[in-house]
Amino acid sequence: MNCKVYGPGLDGGMQGKEVSVFVDTVNAGGGRLTYHVTGPARTELTNRVRDGTVYEAAFVPHHSGNYELEIRFNDEHVHGSPFRISIREDSDYVPPKGDASKVVTIGDGLRTCQIEKESFFSVDTSQAGLGRLSMEMTGPSQPVISYAAKGAPGTFQYVVRSFGDYQLTITWGGVNVAGSPFQISATDENGIVPAMAGDPTAVKTSGAGLQGAHINTANSFLVDPREAGAGHVLVTVEGPDHTAVKLNRQDDQLIQVSYTPKASGEYSINVTYSGIHIPGSPFLVEAN
Repeated sequence: MNCKVYGPGLDGGMQGKEVSVFVDTVNAGGGRLTYHVTGPARTELTNRVRDGTVYEAAFVPHHSGNYELEIRFNDEHVHGSPFRISIREDSDYVPPKGDASKVVTIGDGLRTCQIEKESFFSVDTSQAGLGRLSMEMTGPSQPVISYAAKGAPGTFQYVVRSFGDYQLTITWGGVNVAGSPFQISATDENGIVPAMAGDPTAVKTSGAGLQGAHINTANSFLVDPREAGAGHVLVTVEGPDHTAVKLNRQDDQLIQVSYTPKASGEYSINVTYSGIHIPGSPFLVEAN
């Protein structure tokens, strides 16, 4: 992109003081200029037109630390973007506080979810002032919350691996938003949590597939739930790639599990019985 970026903000700034950079698009032709800043806290950007081809991007950092300023022209990074801007601390500055009660949360993923399927929810902090958004989800498994690739801005997703009850805590500036912590029930596709009368500690495993793995090869092991009582065996494999798992229940009620990793690295094999990890799970194996 033939855009020239310059200004004092590229050399850093001070907490609580406006930071600005200029973008000259005179040699870039027609197009659309967009900005995005990330850092230790949510920060609003202001776009000012200096003349027909020169624009100013400005923001006030309310916390010290390293910020990244993305500048795009026609959706492509200009030269040097993202720009790293270091903000020094001002010990006398008191950052304004946000209002967690004005954070809006919506989505089915705040109430219920299905195991092994993506669940979604949205968080809107546009009216809540300044603050840091934090999330933590606890339960029978440990889901990772991430930005959703689809959906509106502020949409998040997660996947649970085990049945049971989960708790999702969402805070803004260290304060719970309305409804947090959210109580979420993980069910099957019919909205049912299987009975958990069995004893997961009585489930046994054996086989080379729990000791190590070969890439592009079916690796297998056995799960023996015969002494565990009523329950449901679930096996998932997490690692460098998406690895499908096949379960084959044999005539003697043993379950043969096979999986085929496509990439080298460490994999985690989760074996649960009615939503609870059996002894040794998750099993860590190295695929070569």
